Amino acid sequence: AYGMGQSEEALAEALKQAGIQPGECFIATKWQPTLRFASSIKTLLPMREGFLNPYKVDLYQVHFPGLFASIDAQMDNMAALYKEGRIRAIGVSNFNASQMRIAQKRLNEHGLSLASNQVRYNLLDRQIETNGVLETARELGISLLAYSPLGMGILSGKYQRNPEYLQQVPFIRRKSIRRALEKSMPIIAKLSEIAGRYSADIAQVALAWVIYGQGDTVFAIAGASTPVQARENLKALDIKLTTAEIAELNKVSRF
Repeated sequence: AYGMGQSEEALAEALKQAGIQPGECFIATKWQPTLRFASSIKTLLPMREGFLNPYKVDLYQVHFPGLFASIDAQMDNMAALYKEGRIRAIGVSNFNASQMRIAQKRLNEHGLSLASNQVRYNLLDRQIETNGVLETARELGISLLAYSPLGMGILSGKYQRNPEYLQQVPFIRRKSIRRALEKSMPIIAKLSEIAGRYSADIAQVALAWVIYGQGDTVFAIAGASTPVQARENLKALDIKLTTAEIAELNKVSRF
């Protein structure tokens, strides 16, 4: 959750306006471990539920491994909430391969399994393919939820089409985005080529690569600031990239 609960309140209001009833949607939120002990996983959930009222938390995630709480303690508290029927699934975020194994082992002791790990993954950042996270997820049956699937918007082509947008980026991030833009040139060219075959835009093809490139292990979390963007992102599900096209994108994005 972001904005001290504001994002959850906004989500609940949007769901109400759309006529979506509790149980007709799947809601994920996170526990922030900074300066907190694992016991706060349980004590803070009512606050999350209050922001989301009348909707419930389905997937409760540890935002990142905390310094004040062991992974075992985190999973013990998550398991307790699951057994109480307060949540439907347990996830983590930004866990490495060994941390995933620790979490899974502890949950297995409760007769449960880790549902997901939220990690950065896109054509500009494929670290999970080589650092053991993807391999471990497949071995243990854990889904990977890919955040930043468009590489902070670089893989949507917006900076290439409108260079002036770069000036709107905070100065501290501008240099890294410039480097990423240079790195993205062959990727953007290949995305454009493939997009033409599907009458799609390059962002949709970049999302399709994340969605279909690793079988059924990886799922994309695509951000959208408008309803139009959300609808356009959904079209990526209809782009069934061929094995050859996935290989082409893999080749130009291997750094």
